[in-house]
Amino acid sequence: MDLSFLSSKRIGVMGLGKTGLTTADFFIERGFDVVVWDDAPDKRADAIQKNYNVIDFHDVKWNAQDTVIWSPGIAHYGEHAHAFAELLRARGVAVVSDMDIFCRALPHHDVITITGTNGKSTTTALMTHTLKQFRACEMGGNIGAPVLTLPTLPMDGTYVFECSSYQLELTPHLTPVAAVLLNITPDHLARHGDMAGYIAAKMKIFDHVRDDGAPHVAVIGQDTITRDVACVVSARNQWNVIPISVLGEMPDGVWVNDHGELIDRGAGICNLYDHPVLKGAHNFENMAAVYAVIKNLYGYDGAVIWRAMLSFSGLPHRQFMVREINNVQFINDSKATNANATEKALKSYNHIYWIAGGQAKEGGLTGLEQYFDRVVHTALIGEAMDEFAHYLDQFHAPYTKSQTLEQAINDLWVRAAQDHEPSVILLSPACASFDQFRSFEHRGDVFEQYAHAITPSSQKKVI
Repeated sequence: MDLSFLSSKRIGVMGLGKTGLTTADFFIERGFDVVVWDDAPDKRADAIQKNYNVIDFHDVKWNAQDTVIWSPGIAHYGEHAHAFAELLRARGVAVVSDMDIFCRALPHHDVITITGTNGKSTTTALMTHTLKQFRACEMGGNIGAPVLTLPTLPMDGTYVFECSSYQLELTPHLTPVAAVLLNITPDHLARHGDMAGYIAAKMKIFDHVRDDGAPHVAVIGQDTITRDVACVVSARNQWNVIPISVLGEMPDGVWVNDHGELIDRGAGICNLYDHPVLKGAHNFENMAAVYAVIKNLYGYDGAVIWRAMLSFSGLPHRQFMVREINNVQFINDSKATNANATEKALKSYNHIYWIAGGQAKEGGLTGLEQYFDRVVHTALIGEAMDEFAHYLDQFHAPYTKSQTLEQAINDLWVRAAQDHEPSVILLSPACASFDQFRSFEHRGDVFEQYAHAITPSSQKKVI
């Protein structure tokens, strides 16, 4: 990895989460003078105990040759910008992401980038899984390992990066050979100012291409906003724009019809309903994006790409199929922390025994009533239990106040096990987890633990 472009030996690291500490270690090991900071006193104390050089950035004699690796989660512009960002700009110091360093250090390797409001992680993981069956491949960015810890691949390998809007703003040297924009819906508006600012941040994924004559593929979904983005990107003449859609026919691109058939410019490729794990229109969009990139960038046969995708087992906590027993599937969708996310799960299954609740988000379950005909019974847990019960009462939807996740699984298993229909016990809480759990991952792990403890003999008669 060539770091000769860093003309100064001083590196700052702002934000001491996992990626920040890893980044500091990376540069310390290579002989750089590294100073670090985090506004959280406990993180600073921990870093001091581990012998990092923790210094208030106001006390550092910065110059224009220095570089600061900035945590994307910390605002660096706008009315909420951190004071350090203003200080560094005034001194001419480059403020970038760890991904930007990676891209400058390995400029000739293939990088595929993926962004969108929803579906980024699944698409990134599926892209990596599929490509690994053809060539060396690693993933990073907003998912997986910090990018500076990734191994250096051979020149015919590929890096796949999930990119948040925050990261795209901090990665000016990103030059992907393929870029995916799945969708755009309102998100992070307090940070970006308004929808125009959010869209502009997402569009940075298409700002630059590698100047080596290689084909550059832009795969863009076709919602109201991204359809306009596709027109803008097409006009730049730097990208081969491939539209994808699950909403209607796309003769010049890749689309999925009402029967789940993936169609590439009029030719049927496969039926996405046959995937054992990835269910629902949102996952069909993810699969279409992966197919479109790999087919148009590397030219592999469509049937071969589909076979490679079929062995993908899904991401933890995102509609992850934990197990099936007596025709009842246990689905862990703990990542669904709001109604919009839960909607995708409720649309994906029939005959659902649903676990909902936790720390309610603004809006609660509003909008989900249109899917209540798919829900046989709901078990409510956590702080939102009474609020959600009141909401379900308005629609005469049956529920049990289970209070805890363990009791919810037991309550629903008793009912589902005596059902004569194939059923799903679905954890898709539409809530944050912090009332009863450390994180949504912890909540999902506990769900899986309890699900695996269920046995056919653990049935009781419903009272």
